[in-house]
Amino acid sequence: MPANPTPIRPVIPANFLLGTLRLANNAGQYSIEDGQFPSLYFIDNVVNFIRYRPLHRDGFLISEKAGREVYMYAGQWNDALTIQANLAANTIYSVQLGNNKTTINANLLASQANQMSTQQLNTFNAANNPIPMGQNTVYINAGPLQGLFFGGSATATNNKYQPLNMLDLDLANINTTTGAHWGHSVAMPQSITSFYESRFPGLMTALLQAGQSKQELTIPLPSTGRSLSIPIRSNVQYFPRTMFDSSAEQQSFLMTMIRSFS
Repeated sequence: MPANPTPIRPVIPANFLLGTLRLANNAGQYSIEDGQFPSLYFIDNVVNFIRYRPLHRDGFLISEKAGREVYMYAGQWNDALTIQANLAANTIYSVQLGNNKTTINANLLASQANQMSTQQLNTFNAANNPIPMGQNTVYINAGPLQGLFFGGSATATNNKYQPLNMLDLDLANINTTTGAHWGHSVAMPQSITSFYESRFPGLMTALLQAGQSKQELTIPLPSTGRSLSIPIRSNVQYFPRTMFDSSAEQQSFLMTMIRSFS
């Protein structure tokens, strides 16, 4: 899709269906990593698909696409294979969420049927027991990992629950290896919002301004007495890690930029 100027209209709270968090893994005991701005996914019923990626080594990005089929998966994804071939190889366990707001919301809710706490998850993964039949997907309802989905199987994850990661595929190329994107661990919107508010108060509110009004970054040019306005557009990456001396410096700059959104 072309690079469109802000506001990106699907970026509204009603279309915020899920987000992703980066987790640390210590022998099957998982924890949420600090130093991240989780990605946000906005999807509507006319199959607009927005991946809002505030912080990444490649920079800030609002990715705008049409027609994406969304899955959650655990195990070893082989990007040389199609989704069907990956499933046939029994190296991944997956949950198909769909490609529109109504279907994805319904499948996220259905995926919460089996629930356990963070402590119960850690206890199970520390033991050597098979995943109970019909409980391949679990939703974490308490503790530090609340709001995340885990899943697994005997063949894909050796009977351990692993985070269910984001996978979205181009509907037009669903039976090929073209255009697949995989991301971090899927979490419900409430958990993403809580993460932001506990660590970066007000940043979520600022991020959502990209769906409400035109956003631009103004850079002063001291030698001329003028300034340069850089419009924020979809499908354009801004300020990659290579422009900064450290990851912390990139994060600090992007936080300042996002907080300027109004």
